[in-house]
Amino acid sequence: MTRPNAKREILKTDLKNAWIKAVLKQHRFLVSKLGLEKRLQERLDSFIVLFESDSAWGYYHAQEEKIGLNLRLFENCPWVTIVGVLGHEIAHQASHLLAPAAFATENPHGATFQSFFKRLDLDPIFGRPAIDEEMFRFPPNPFAPHEELDPDPILAKVQKLLALATSPAPAEAESALAAASRLMAKHNIDLAQSQNPVYERWILPLGVKRTSSRTVLIASILKKYFFVEAIYIYQYDPLKNDTFQALEMIGRPVNLIMANHVYHFLNERVETLWSHHKPLAKEAGETGLGAKNAFINSLLSSFARKLNKTQSSDQSGDLPSSQLILAADKGLRDYLRHHYPDLVSASYRYRNAVSPYSQKAGAQEGQDLSIYPPVGERRGGFGGLLED
Repeated sequence: MTRPNAKREILKTDLKNAWIKAVLKQHRFLVSKLGLEKRLQERLDSFIVLFESDSAWGYYHAQEEKIGLNLRLFENCPWVTIVGVLGHEIAHQASHLLAPAAFATENPHGATFQSFFKRLDLDPIFGRPAIDEEMFRFPPNPFAPHEELDPDPILAKVQKLLALATSPAPAEAESALAAASRLMAKHNIDLAQSQNPVYERWILPLGVKRTSSRTVLIASILKKYFFVEAIYIYQYDPLKNDTFQALEMIGRPVNLIMANHVYHFLNERVETLWSHHKPLAKEAGETGLGAKNAFINSLLSSFARKLNKTQSSDQSGDLPSSQLILAADKGLRDYLRHHYPDLVSASYRYRNAVSPYSQKAGAQEGQDLSIYPPVGERRGGFGGLLED
């Protein structure tokens, strides 16, 4: 009979083996970008070591030609972070094996290291010399909002307008929502004139194998009205030893902050509204997941129509739609093509259950819905939601 502790050790050993296998697969992909695969071909499976430490996320040992990754990465961080740390150490490995003279004489994170790291197409945060200190100090997902960033004055103005958009007076609420839309549109037109545009990628784990209709509708709203691109990717989950979908938002930081707030607000708000409607739906004979999906899908579709109407009825007449502004952002198009050269568009169709009462109620809630301004100081005040 196997003792409980022994079972846990077996499970941990099995997970470690699975993690090493997943890292080796990612290692092969990354080194292929640097021309290292032939050099390492015979020993490719012997380069990864997992270790425990409170002071370093990873290391490259030149004499043994091994890369070490901290077990805490796999226990606490999303896969994107693990890949970033791996890429950091691969840049050291490439410097050692492909440019030994520079490796011996240059600063460890000097020009040679940076040139190799850049070719890996990973987020620049992982190329920093102080990656260990910053990664331990910041949240485990570098693509999530960080408290150390300065508040954005545009978002502060938008926040005030969103507060007015919750007014019980329909005319005042619609006017405030339109003003917030115009402000973000004008700001993005101004950003398009900048010489050195900055784009970021924020990844939102979904924890599912298949994208829900709710996520598709919210992602569509973000793309059409909040100046970001949204794509679906698959990510490995180390603790579950399985692969799940994630939503990746790509855009300028100010737009990602707003889109991130809207994404979480809509997800939480539709659940709250459904909980209020559920007893009424039951009385009408509509129960189960079918009634819930009918209500939420109808709500989000109705809210999207409301945003479209608000944008279309803008009386200023001098601003293109958010979709046209986004399409004209050549920097974003180039950024997207660089990171995803084989990206393809796919249509998604869903069919609501026959739940006319819930569908009608959801449509009304969507017309009445306003985006609440967030509370708190995180990233310019866009870090939380108002309580019901």
